[in-house]
Amino acid sequence: MIHKILLFAFACFSFGKVNACDVCASGGAGNYVGIVPNFSKNMIGLRAQFQSATFQVHELNTNGTSQIEADQYFRSDLWLRYFLTKRLQAQVVLPFQVNRRSETERSTTINGLGDLSTFCHYTLINRGDSINIRHKWTWTLGGGFQLPTGKYQQRDETKAMLPGLFQIGSGSYGLMVNQNLGYRFKAIGFATQYQFTHLTENEIGFKRGAVHNASLLCYYWYRKDIVSLLPSLGIVYSSFGYNQNYGVSDPFSGGENVSTSIGLDLYYLSWVLQTNGYLSIYQDMKANMPQGNWQISIGISRFF
Repeated sequence: MIHKILLFAFACFSFGKVNACDVCASGGAGNYVGIVPNFSKNMIGLRAQFQSATFQVHELNTNGTSQIEADQYFRSDLWLRYFLTKRLQAQVVLPFQVNRRSETERSTTINGLGDLSTFCHYTLINRGDSINIRHKWTWTLGGGFQLPTGKYQQRDETKAMLPGLFQIGSGSYGLMVNQNLGYRFKAIGFATQYQFTHLTENEIGFKRGAVHNASLLCYYWYRKDIVSLLPSLGIVYSSFGYNQNYGVSDPFSGGENVSTSIGLDLYYLSWVLQTNGYLSIYQDMKANMPQGNWQISIGISRFF
């Protein structure tokens, strides 16, 4: 299904006293993170995300005699975007994660640095810098790598190995391909993102399924003096391939999820405050996959 999705719409805008300001939908390390502003400027930021998921009552979702009920994921990203040339930008995302699992007989919490991700994006089209162009298009293509810097063999209090999808890290090297394309006319714009993530098998024989993430946003740009507001509405689609253990696919893994998103970004001089919320509206997840409910995200960043 996801392989047939065509994504388009990207937007540019000018803000305060910063010239050539653009926005785009973006995903970091396979996670949708909303709008990344000011296409022509370097940025550094901190972003926090919280997500809740539940499990079906199923014999696969047990830990001995204990039934697995829910997972909670907290992730804090320190991220940097730096322009190497006018058209080539590099990005680095360093996550810190706290995962908590609730069962009928116990609860388990693990934490630590996650897998480091690096990206490079090349600007193929940029018609957002000129004030003489009314229909503003921008298109970037890129990719990156995920490095196995996070712990991936943590255990619960019974010394049982925690499942691969619950671990802080993957123990795998990852390859990511990403594109951003969009359009703006006056104060109304559309922004979109697509990202494919492929991970290798780790040293204990576990391989996470390939992930496709896609998003489409509609936003309105309101500016008053040196303050700008950017409310947005959108939809996010994710597809998860089968996990593998020693080369054998797990038929009870994988699935699809569709979520709605709502966001509000505040711009003041060189500072940006971003808030986003996501609510799942459709899921087709296999029996032992967590059922995502909702997710919230808040971040602060600065141009330099």
